[in-house]
Amino acid sequence: MELVADMSAPREKQSLLAMVRDLQGMHRIEIVKYRKRHSDRQRRYYFPAVVAPLGNYLRGQGATVTDDDCHEMLKWKFLRQSVVDPGTGEVIGEVTRSTTSLAIDEFSEYLEKVIQYLAETFGVVVQSSEVFTGANNERASRDGSINRA
Repeated sequence: MELVADMSAPREKQSLLAMVRDLQGMHRIEIVKYRKRHSDRQRRYYFPAVVAPLGNYLRGQGATVTDDDCHEMLKWKFLRQSVVDPGTGEVIGEVTRSTTSLAIDEFSEYLEKVIQYLAETFGVVVQSSEVFTGANNERASRDGSINRA
């Protein structure tokens, strides 16, 4: 179970404490500072405007990749982190962060790096989020899926 609580709000704090007080048996409880994850707007933009053009380009070059493969490739390139043995300082492996764990500013930075990489490496030009959102809204309006007042 994941719970987000405003510990500055007395009622929420009391509710959380009451829930913990009533627990029986062994439990793992982890409390971490809340940070807002990437926005819905960023997520709606990322796959169709950034990942899909890369997939289209690579498939056009003969690669057999899915858009999910392209997403994993981008994560591996930009969200990889070393795992270090704290006792020896030796790098013992690598992990790739999930984009869902990124805060809004981290996801924006990730997008900027990816967009620059696609342009410089593959010549894939990604529409800005404003142009992409506007084009999709215009298309949806023509199709009748958005009613404008």
